[in-house]
Amino acid sequence: MSGFLSVEAVTKRYGNHTALSAASFSAERGEILALLGPSGCGKTTLLNLIAGFLDPNEGHIRVADRDLAGVPPNRRDMGMVFQNYALFPHLTVEKNVAFGLEARGVPRAQRRTRIAEALARVGLAEHGPRYPHELSGGQQQRVSLARALVVRPSILLLDEPLSNLDTQLRRAMAEDVREILRSAEMTAVLVTHDQEEALVIADRVLLLSGGRIEQVGSPEDVYERPRTLFGARFMEATNFIDGVVTQRDQRGVMVRAAFGTIGTSACDVSEGDSVTVMIRPERISIVSPGDGGDNAVGGTVLRTNYHGTYRRFHIGVEGQELTVDAPVSTAPRAPGETVRLAWSRGDTHVLTP
Repeated sequence: MSGFLSVEAVTKRYGNHTALSAASFSAERGEILALLGPSGCGKTTLLNLIAGFLDPNEGHIRVADRDLAGVPPNRRDMGMVFQNYALFPHLTVEKNVAFGLEARGVPRAQRRTRIAEALARVGLAEHGPRYPHELSGGQQQRVSLARALVVRPSILLLDEPLSNLDTQLRRAMAEDVREILRSAEMTAVLVTHDQEEALVIADRVLLLSGGRIEQVGSPEDVYERPRTLFGARFMEATNFIDGVVTQRDQRGVMVRAAFGTIGTSACDVSEGDSVTVMIRPERISIVSPGDGGDNAVGGTVLRTNYHGTYRRFHIGVEGQELTVDAPVSTAPRAPGETVRLAWSRGDTHVLTP
């Protein structure tokens, strides 16, 4: 398997429990990869295997074609950013950032220059004399990031780095973390359970479930085109329709559902297969009578909820409830009101069991 970082059929077991099963993927130099999934899915185990804190039962981990089997963590040339910052409270910001450089014997003059560069990169150029308790949570995490970057590791590992921040700050910091990593041209592996964090920071997302890799792809692919029912649910899709494949053509397949036939995007299924179809709620539109698209159906409004940036409509269609996320400018609809829904074939995906 090619790539700057290469994980090849790596398995980790604890007695009879398999925490990670035959995981294989690669990351290119300068790429930001997010390991995403719920608690217990194997993402932290995988990060610890890459870091060298754990040894795999099977498989190989390579960096630049160097097999890391038996190489201790301090010899792997990797930096680590923890969720609890792990700063020394009795040392100033400058001293915290300097710690790794001092341990490596970098001369004092070079240390000053590199510390200044690292603090400037994370937006804390004027904060060197301060102590951790004088900083906000976001600033402390920036110090932790500067301390990891200043030693210029080949790979940076980030373990839930934003989980201790409140929601608003976490969103802002996610954008900042991506820009910092991109400006440093850093190869990075991020562990997170937060979908939005992974989508914002990463170049590619690796979705895990039960110790197995469900899907690897761009943030857009994993969000818009999940391959499995687990992936669709984890990425917060809401519309799942069961049906039977009735026809295949160059554009995709036709699926017979309870309320009619649905045109879907291309997938590897055969006529007669029972399948589940997914449509994201923001991809369904409420249209005028007579309008439509690849797929159109009538329904009855069950309820409407205001979400600030959008309105969520729950529509009953022949015993099936469909969720529609419409622009906030869309007029509310009263329960019992009849509406027409439409969506494209390209936004209609057949999921793998």
